[in-house]
Amino acid sequence: MRRESGHRDKAVQTAAMQNALANIERLGAAMPAACGNLPPRALEPSTDLPTPKVLALIAHELRTPMSPILCAAQMLQRVNLSASQAAELGALIERQASRLKAMVERLAAVGRFSLGKFDLDKHTVRLDAVLAAAVETCRPALDRAGHALQISNRCGSIELLADQLALEQVFVNLLDNAAKYTPDCGHIHLSSWCDAGDAVVTVTDTGIGLPADRLGEAFQLFSQFDRARDFSMGGLGIGLALVKQIVELHGGSVAATSRGLDLGSSFTVRLPLKEAS
Repeated sequence: MRRESGHRDKAVQTAAMQNALANIERLGAAMPAACGNLPPRALEPSTDLPTPKVLALIAHELRTPMSPILCAAQMLQRVNLSASQAAELGALIERQASRLKAMVERLAAVGRFSLGKFDLDKHTVRLDAVLAAAVETCRPALDRAGHALQISNRCGSIELLADQLALEQVFVNLLDNAAKYTPDCGHIHLSSWCDAGDAVVTVTDTGIGLPADRLGEAFQLFSQFDRARDFSMGGLGIGLALVKQIVELHGGSVAATSRGLDLGSSFTVRLPLKEAS
């Protein structure tokens, strides 16, 4: 009986290891495919291409989640792991692969924007539904950091002519930034109201703030100032650039304000109401 139980445990461990390794192989295959989706001319010399310093940053950030994936894969090759240990390593691989996938997707989105191939699927959407979806996506990160989120809606259920998924990404990026760059147990305020035919949404935090001389760079691609890198836990400086591009494709605008370092930041998005579109 004991021998049969041992065989079953070994079979479970082996199956878990094989599954995890198969996932790693699929991830490795997806990386060049994701890059290969960009046309060759995206790689031609251009003043818009990242500098060697930026390329080094991208390589570093992409390598960060790959190291634990490789380490877990090597550990999974040890057949004497218990089923629970194999499952734990599989979960680690999944988390880090998801992080890597998100980075690659953001880089691919930048490529589509640069090539003018980012198409919007515009239809009537409710702003409160867009904001609720963004909050739901960011809630785990907010809760992990112990942040208090205050939501103020002073415009009711107003409608926009917009791509709902793209707009959700705008506010996910802004809330995610607020969560990352605010020390634990901070306060974040998501407020919305109407002004002169526009819907206005502001994300305000009690985070590390922005230096006055860097406000103009906040939405530039691959832009990060030194203190922000200490808090970002791995980021490419892409999120705010995508926010600006998506908002402008909707005929809107976005602006950043801050009273200075350690005094928080505020990001304000203005979007035309459906009637004004």
